[in-house]
Amino acid sequence: MDSGLVLIGLIALGVVFGPIVISIIAWRKVDYLSTQLDSLQKETQLHKEKIKSLVSAQHQKTTDEQPIPSNQEATVPQRQGQSDQKEQVATSHQPAHSHEDNQILAAQTSQSIIQSSHEATTAIDTEPTNQDELVLSPSTPSIEEKIGTRWAVWVGGVALALGGVFLIRYSLEAGFFGPTVRLTLAAILGFILMGAGEFFRRKELASPISGLEAASIPPILTSAGIVALYGVAYAAFALYGFIGAGTAFAVMAAISALSLITSLLHGPFLAGAGFLGAYATPILASTGSGDIPSLYFYLIAISIPVIILARIRLWLWLMRSVIIATLGWALLTLLGEYGHETVSHALYLIALGLIFSAALFWSLHPTLNENKNDQGQDWMAFATFAALSALAFAHYASAPNDLALQAMITTLVLLQLGLVWQWSAANSLLGSAGLLGFLAILAGPDIIEQASNLERIADVFILQIYSEQRMALILKAISVAALFGGVAKIAIPRLLPYATRTATGWALAGTILPVVTLIAVYLILTRFETSMPFAIVAIGLGLIFSWISRELLQGAAGRRLITAIYIIAALSSGALGLTIAMEKGWLTVALAFTTLGAAFTAHRLKIWQIGPFAALLALIVGIRLFLDPLIVGTDVGRTPIFNWLLWGYGTPALCFYVSASYLRMKNAPSWPTQVLDALSMVAVAALVGFQVRHTMNDGAIFITTTGLAEVAIQSMMALSLSIGYGRISSRMSNLIMRQGSLCLAIIGLVMMVILLAIRYNPALSSQSVGEGHIFNLVNLGYLLPGLLTAWLARESQTLNRPIHFTIITKSVAGLFLFLWLNLTVRHAWQGDNLLLTDGIPDGEFYSYSAAWLFSGILLLVVGIFRQNFLYRKISAALIILAVLKIFVLDTAQLEGVLRALSFIGLGVVLIGIGLLYQRLLFGQKSQKKPA
Repeated sequence: MDSGLVLIGLIALGVVFGPIVISIIAWRKVDYLSTQLDSLQKETQLHKEKIKSLVSAQHQKTTDEQPIPSNQEATVPQRQGQSDQKEQVATSHQPAHSHEDNQILAAQTSQSIIQSSHEATTAIDTEPTNQDELVLSPSTPSIEEKIGTRWAVWVGGVALALGGVFLIRYSLEAGFFGPTVRLTLAAILGFILMGAGEFFRRKELASPISGLEAASIPPILTSAGIVALYGVAYAAFALYGFIGAGTAFAVMAAISALSLITSLLHGPFLAGAGFLGAYATPILASTGSGDIPSLYFYLIAISIPVIILARIRLWLWLMRSVIIATLGWALLTLLGEYGHETVSHALYLIALGLIFSAALFWSLHPTLNENKNDQGQDWMAFATFAALSALAFAHYASAPNDLALQAMITTLVLLQLGLVWQWSAANSLLGSAGLLGFLAILAGPDIIEQASNLERIADVFILQIYSEQRMALILKAISVAALFGGVAKIAIPRLLPYATRTATGWALAGTILPVVTLIAVYLILTRFETSMPFAIVAIGLGLIFSWISRELLQGAAGRRLITAIYIIAALSSGALGLTIAMEKGWLTVALAFTTLGAAFTAHRLKIWQIGPFAALLALIVGIRLFLDPLIVGTDVGRTPIFNWLLWGYGTPALCFYVSASYLRMKNAPSWPTQVLDALSMVAVAALVGFQVRHTMNDGAIFITTTGLAEVAIQSMMALSLSIGYGRISSRMSNLIMRQGSLCLAIIGLVMMVILLAIRYNPALSSQSVGEGHIFNLVNLGYLLPGLLTAWLARESQTLNRPIHFTIITKSVAGLFLFLWLNLTVRHAWQGDNLLLTDGIPDGEFYSYSAAWLFSGILLLVVGIFRQNFLYRKISAALIILAVLKIFVLDTAQLEGVLRALSFIGLGVVLIGIGLLYQRLLFGQKSQKKPA
């Protein structure tokens, strides 16, 4: 009974789907033939219309005035006549044919007519019009067409696959047949579907038409059959246990291979199904035994034919899928508990490297040996080998002493270098290979565990970790540096004539990696201490780079960038040797001289690319001075001027200034010169500031106390430097120096206002100013800064500094000159101590009014004769202030004759001021007016 029901179901399935499939095939065949017929009729009608229009145009011309026909026009009737004669002769000589032969002959005759019309149209249409150039463009498919031609096929294929699955499921639930019969029927269904797909493909009954390639029926049917066979194999292994894991593995692999082979005929549907099945088989047929060698062997064995298939059909998506799948399996094994399989991991990753090389270069770049010029970078290859290198290092870091993993790292580095040597499209692999080699040097015992502890990160790069492997570390470093440096030395002369960009990549790899490797080993083994052996190695490395750069200098101008790279590497190595060998102040001076050497080399060889390196060295010196301003600690010497400050700051300042002058070259970027000029300015400002403090405090720079004299000198030095460097920046058009000079001015003004005017003001503090009438702190702290600030304001106008800054500068200058006037009056009355809490005598109180009034009159006279409106404004302010004080304060304390005389004297002064304005200022202006 059960068997009968299943057979009835199968028959019903055939009855339902058979007519549908046959109808679809017949409809598509008829539609294809009708489309071709319509196109042929339209094309024939178009050519007939063109010929008729041309013949009628020929008859309209007069016979006498008819011009000589062109070669093209003359050939038209000849070709037509010849074709007619040929057709007649051919027809007369042909024997009698059957009905089928007559159909073939008619088709050939119609084709020759169409070809003749094509030739005639081409010969006649010397000036085609838009109407003649009619193009039949296919219309956009409608919803009905999409549903009928595409979706029906796709859904039908899915339905067939699901039908087989549900039939098996139903048989399981209902208990029909035994497991063997069920699996046999499912396998038969799969083979039937595959056979149907191949039958349709061979008979061309369902071949795709234009625009419907994705909805081709043969690959859909074959894909459904492949899915059914996968289901049978999985059910036989996982559900019923009919076959073991090894057999299931082999069967699924065979099905995957069959799918991949048939994809050569049926397209990407089968390739996708075979790919998914091939790389999912280890999971579906897994026994959990952890047989890593067998897994890796299977992945390599299945990847090679898949990549070959991708190369034959040029399916880049399939090649990318293989790369992702194989690397994904390597990542899974890395995350799993299979770290002891080091030999298997190493062999697998090496095999992947070889396969990827063959897939991405030998197969896709077959003509690169003929075209050796620079080519665009293959970023897919870079991403692939970068991921492969990351996985390799992850395995290597877990067991760096394992010989298999060491061989793996070496092989992958050599493989990537070999690819770059052969193909310029792989130039980016220098980065991944160099990083892999460098990280392999750093990997040591317990490095991952050490780095995972935040409190012990600094302990990763110390001698204790490598105490037992010191020589191994040095040998690895020498090997990596010699490999990249030596191969670069050989490759660059070979590439320079035709691949400059690739040669530049080799130059960067051959210089950066040896220098960085030396720095890393030095830090690991010495803990930042001085070491003469490492210094000698660094200087020796610099000499090697210098020798290579000298050889490159003998070439053409195209080598200048590569020459600059090796010169910079030589200078960097020399600076590194000085850093390792010297301490503190000597290191700063040595780096400053290295900056000067780099700038001189750029100037002498006319290689401007070295200029940025000189600016970078100068920045390093600047950072060094910022982190340790005293260079050699607190003991800089007690001798004024000639001490360690002069050597540590003066030498860099001079070197930076001369370096900037060397780098002022044509066709060179200006920013290195501007940076060097600005750093020279900063070094000079720091030198002046520290020297002043050193001199004023007897060498005790870090003393916490200061005074009026030191602050006054420091502020005046800042203002003086601002004026000087402002002029220099204007002449050199140096924006950085211009802003730096403005910052110096702001620092000086802030020191004056906060420290001189308030904090150390002798009228507000117990600061002693001295007994001398000329040489005292009042003149030093207020008169000289005030005059210098007035000069700064004038220079600010000349340098077009911000108007607000100029106004503030003028205000500060007026404030300090006014403070100096009042403090001078008080100093004349009080002597050394000017503190206001001691009181103000009457005579001193009246003296302020006289001083203000006298100063105002003096400024008025100077302003009138010099025609300076600013002086007159200041004089007006002083006179008004004096008058207000006299009227409000002074006369209130006088009585009798003294009060009267004070008013009489004030009146006389004011009338005199009025006469000055009338006679000397406005009187002259009225005389200049025309009568």
